[in-house]
Amino acid sequence: RTVLIDGNSASASEITAAALHQNSNIPLVGEKSFGKGTVQNVGEMGSNKELKLTIAKWLTPNGTWINHKGLTPDIKVDYPAAAKITLINATQLKPGDKGSDVKSLQQMLTALKVGSVTVNSQYDDATQAAVKTFQQANKLDATGTADQDTLATLAQKLSAQLTKDDPMMKAAVDAVAK
Repeated sequence: RTVLIDGNSASASEITAAALHQNSNIPLVGEKSFGKGTVQNVGEMGSNKELKLTIAKWLTPNGTWINHKGLTPDIKVDYPAAAKITLINATQLKPGDKGSDVKSLQQMLTALKVGSVTVNSQYDDATQAAVKTFQQANKLDATGTADQDTLATLAQKLSAQLTKDDPMMKAAVDAVAK
């Protein structure tokens, strides 16, 4: 048995992970958790307004307060860089575009080993060629412009790759097998 944690593990998931780890010696696998050691109530303050009031702090079974510190895994496993690619907000990217969405597109193409792209945040000729190659390989309209269908298919392919090659899950399975 193992418990997977990462930087998005917070609050109730940290309480559960800490209890299983400290009471039953179940190893934690992954990355350091978020570190939310407080309990909050949310009060409505009128239309679209809320007040979050901290009403308590919680401690792990051995008395540790993890606020802003998180839980440290017994078996540290980092996500691959591809898992941390920022989502693309644009609905279309084309030659000449620049910025963070183009950078994410280039990182996705690189992670999927499509073309020979330099991650430089500029939709250059190499990016256009890689997009066209990806479109052809996935039976999309091969224009070299990353339209909604292309971006959605890229995200699906990357998600499938990350699911198939999940290093945290592999480490957890290996730990259980020992």
